[in-house]
Formats: sequence, C-alpha cells, structure tokens
Amino acid sequence: MTLFVRSSSTRGGGIKVNKTEQQIRKIFEEADRDGDGILKKEDIQYAFQQLGAHFPSWRAHRGLHHADSNNDGAVGLAGEEVDNLIKYALHKYGYKVGN
Repeated sequence: MTLFVRSSSTRGGGIKVNKTEQQIRKIFEEADRDGDGILKKEDIQYAFQQLGAHFPSWRAHRGLHHADSNNDGAVGLAGEEVDNLIKYALHKYGYKVGN
C-alpha cells in the first residue's frame, strides 16, 4: 500500500509518501517520546509532522477530537483510541492508503 498526502496544489491527487498502515502506526508509537503509552496533543502533532502534514497542530487537534473516546485529553496507545487516530489519519483528513 502507498500513502498519499493531499495537497491543495494537487487537488486530491496527492503526493506519494510510501507509508503502510503499520508504518503509520509505528510513527504514532514513536511519537510517545516519554514512553508512558499515552499520546498527548504535542506527541500527535510531532507524528503528523513526521508524516509531512500541512498544519500538524491543527491535524493533531482534530485527530485528538476524533480519537479521544474517554475525553481525557490524550490517546492511549493500547486499544481503540490509537486505532481511531490511525483511521482519522488514513481516511478522514488528508491521508489515504492506496495501491
């Protein structure tokens, strides 16, 4: 699979980034720089920077909004919250996995 990043200049065409879903998961896991198993907004922003996102702070805010199911202001790396964050990155706001 190939990850495409949308860009306003490509109008939906995307820029090839060549990331699999597992690689995206690893980027989010590595963004947990203090190793506590919890992604705070700053960690999520760092991950989106690593993914090459435009406006990573905004993407982190929106990703947190979509993934934080228990409303604690963070995303746990174990369970459905991180899965929801990856789904957000892949399907909702700027990233797509394709062939």
